[in-house]
Parts: sequence; structure tokens; C-alpha cells
Amino acid sequence: MNKIQIAIAEDQVLFAQGLTRLLNQRKDMEVVFHAVNGRELLEKLTNHNVNVILMDLKMPVLDGRETTVQVKKAYPDMCIIALSMYNENAFITDMVEAGANGFLSKDTPIEEVVEAIHEVVKSGYYFNARVSKAMVGELIRTKRVKPVFYQSNLTQREIEILIKICEEKTRQEIAEELFISTRTFDGHREALMQKTGTRSTAGLVLFAIRNGLVNYGMEDSH
Repeated sequence: MNKIQIAIAEDQVLFAQGLTRLLNQRKDMEVVFHAVNGRELLEKLTNHNVNVILMDLKMPVLDGRETTVQVKKAYPDMCIIALSMYNENAFITDMVEAGANGFLSKDTPIEEVVEAIHEVVKSGYYFNARVSKAMVGELIRTKRVKPVFYQSNLTQREIEILIKICEEKTRQEIAEELFISTRTFDGHREALMQKTGTRSTAGLVLFAIRNGLVNYGMEDSH
């Protein structure tokens, strides 16, 4: 069984050490390195294969948001879960727009952290009920939700795929349901991100919410 390779970017060393110990107890996970700031993370990524990054929001030298943007530019398929003590709605939507695949509070139980890691690897994003509602609430507060979904330049197939992504279907499941190859699905997803200006699958979900295509997160889903 291939282990999920994890990196932790966190300037609070004791917190990072505790998280590392708990995750390394899992048979299917391995923390390959810890970085105390974004710059160190970017340097270490050049020498390590990583599937998931647990990214602190507030770090010295290079903070979590800017680091997320740079990681997504260099490694578009990297899964990033933002970790923060700040639960304000604006922080959550800001990190997703930067490219994060999910968001967890630092007081989240380890069982949910494990679930989130599995979910971002499986479907490309993870939001618990509170975070989902926070995203929708922030978009409504800032009047960034449109009452009608504007298709713009999206094709009908791209819209179908976007809806299925919002339904938390996996890459393989979507390909089978639409009778396309996984490679064709990857091409459509890449086109979706380019057309919508998003950096991750989570960003696509946020785009769909903002444009009224789905009402994701208004009811508990995790």
C-alpha cells in the first residue's frame, strides 16, 4: 500500500511535532518533512515527493496564502489543506481562492484531519459543514453570489463535470458516468480552471457556489 506523503508548514514547532507523531501512527500516511515557513517549504519540495501539504495560514518570511499561490503555480496538482486558528469567513474564502483544497481549524480532532487528507486525495477538496456554510455566508455578505448561473464560455460538458465535482464524485466516477476516459476528464478540468481563473478543485466548487450553480454547504455534508 502506497502511503500518502505529507508535508507540514507550521512555525509552531510543538504543534507540528504533535501532528507529525499522530499522522505517522497511521499505516497509510507518512509526514516526510516539516517546514517552519513558506520559503523553507518551497525549498524542500524540490527534493521530496509530496501528495498533501498541511499549510499554516500565519507564518513568518512567507505566509500561508502567498505560499499556497506559489505552490500551485509550481505544482498545480498538489493538495493543500489550510490550517488556522482564525475561523473568520473571509480567511476561509481567501485561502480557497489562493488555491487551497480545504480548510481546517487547528483545534480539529485528529480523526477529522485524517478524513480531510483522504478526501482531498480522493476528490480534490474537503470542507466540513461549518466551513462550507462560512464560504456561502461570506459570498452572500459580500454580494458575490449571483442569483442565476451565467454559463459564460463554459461548454455543456464542462458544466456537467463541474456539477459532478460539486457532488463530490471522484475523477474515476465522473469519467465512468459520462463515458469518457480519465485523461479526457483531466483535460476538461484543466479547461474549467483556466476559464474560471481557479487554481484547484476547491476553487471550482467556490466558483459554482458564487455563480448560483449549486447551493453546496447549506446543509451538513460531513
